[in-house]
This record gives sequence, structure tokens and C-alpha cells, in this order.
Amino acid sequence: MLRRVLAALVVLGVALADATGDHRVAFYALVAAIPPLAIAAMDSFGEYLEGRSGFRALTWAVALGLAVASSAVRGQVPGESRVPAVAVSALFACLTLVWAQAFVDVGKVALERQRPRDRPRRPADERGRRQAAA
Repeated sequence: MLRRVLAALVVLGVALADATGDHRVAFYALVAAIPPLAIAAMDSFGEYLEGRSGFRALTWAVALGLAVASSAVRGQVPGESRVPAVAVSALFACLTLVWAQAFVDVGKVALERQRPRDRPRRPADERGRRQAAA
């Protein structure tokens, strides 16, 4: 889960750098976001191979593809002061997918914490002995 959080934070950093107008930092941060996204995609694919839903693996793979496409489009125009619209659209689609997965993960963790854990019950005679000893 830490890998997914790292990927989500780096993609958020790219969007924040773009919003502040520092497009050069955003480009390099986007290039740096590709390895964590790839690791998260491979991790999710491994979960799919173990029998879990393939939707998460597909979502991470699409987010990775969008990040690669956005960085490729940005890299083609290095001297421009404006970012191409396709690159911004791909970045925000990637951001949406990554953070949607983050919210799903947070929801799962919250549900797991709320579930009562099944504890094995002790036999009645053992409980009685402990109370008598105390």
C-alpha cells in the first residue's frame, strides 16, 4: 500500500507544480512518477494473478500509460512556456485514476478496522479456573 501512496503523492506533486506554473519541475516530477506508477501497476497485477479483481490492475496500467503519454507530449516541446492541452488532460485523467484508487484503499482500511475480529473462545472450565485463581 505504501507503493501506491507514493505514486499518488508524486502525481499530486506534478499537478501542483503545473498549477503554480513551474512546468519544468512538473515535467521532471512526471518522469519521476513513472517508476512508482509502474511498481504499483505490477503489484496490482500480481494481486490479480493471485485471484483478486483485475479492475485495480487495469486502472493502474491505464494511469501509467497516461503518465507516459503526458510526459512524452511535454518532452516534445521543451522551449514552450505553455503545456499542450493533451498533456494536461492526460495528467488529470491519471490523477483522477490514482486518487480514486487511493480513496478505495482508504475505505477498505477503514472497513477492516471497524469489523469485529473473531476471537477464539476459551472453554468455560478454563475461564472458571482463572477466576478462581485470581
